Amino acid sequence: MRRLDLADLVAIAAELTEIETPKLLETLATTPLAGLLAEAGPPLPPHEAAAVLLTGIVQLDPLPAGTRRLALLTALRLLAVNGLVATFDPRPTRRLLGDIAAGNTDVAAVTAWLDTRVTAADPLGGALRDLLTPDAWAAIELAAARARRHGRQLITDVDLLLGLFGQGTGPAGQALGATDGLEAVASWPLRPPLPAFEPEVRKVLELGMRAAVRLGHGEINGGHLLLGLLDGGHRGALPGDVDPGQVRRRVLDLLGPPTAAGGEVAQRLDRLAGWLRATDPEAAAELEDVADLHRAGLDRLV
Repeated sequence: MRRLDLADLVAIAAELTEIETPKLLETLATTPLAGLLAEAGPPLPPHEAAAVLLTGIVQLDPLPAGTRRLALLTALRLLAVNGLVATFDPRPTRRLLGDIAAGNTDVAAVTAWLDTRVTAADPLGGALRDLLTPDAWAAIELAAARARRHGRQLITDVDLLLGLFGQGTGPAGQALGATDGLEAVASWPLRPPLPAFEPEVRKVLELGMRAAVRLGHGEINGGHLLLGLLDGGHRGALPGDVDPGQVRRRVLDLLGPPTAAGGEVAQRLDRLAGWLRATDPEAAAELEDVADLHRAGLDRLV
């Protein structure tokens, strides 16, 4: 998961105020916002990190005007850079912001409020797409092929489950009892136009990302997507004789134990790149590339 840094916050704030960027940077850097930005990263999944930023910025009130818009835009930007989207209705959103400002709503309540509003982008945004492993992509392509065979434009939960099973060689297929993979997808990785998903399946993709972040994994494989199906309440897509609890235990065993510090190196590289942007943009860009490689699980290249 990618976090935001002070440069991101300054860029967002510059769109909302006439304060010059140097003064804006000075204003924001002298508040506890730096600590807030550091807090809003792994091991928190994106929707929880967005809740931390939304709540913290409103409470800190760093701008003379536009603080609430800054909080909303920052939360949305964090979600967007991770391939996620959220839908905010104006009236309940204003009420929520007022409750936060009055101290009547905490981060846990904002997290619960965001939970039902955050999904994966459709079609998949680049940030999320880049985190998917080959077995996850193959399962999605099999799911898309099944939807097309049935004359549908959107992938359903059943399509995705059967795609995970049909791929076979990944942790999801193994947990579901597949003995081999179809390996019939010669066009992997998928090329535009990317497949579209029913809203419930977009939520599954976001829940799969949550599972990966919580486990400290740098990629999202089919096992994480299967956990997303189970967490999203799609147990009905499983055959009647399959125990969802047993499937969950199998896939967690195959994924391995959580890695508490799995993203620590990438996080430190991200922070260093943020500091470098003001003095050496080329070095910052190179460092961000290294961080992206590490985040994708290519530790040996780092």
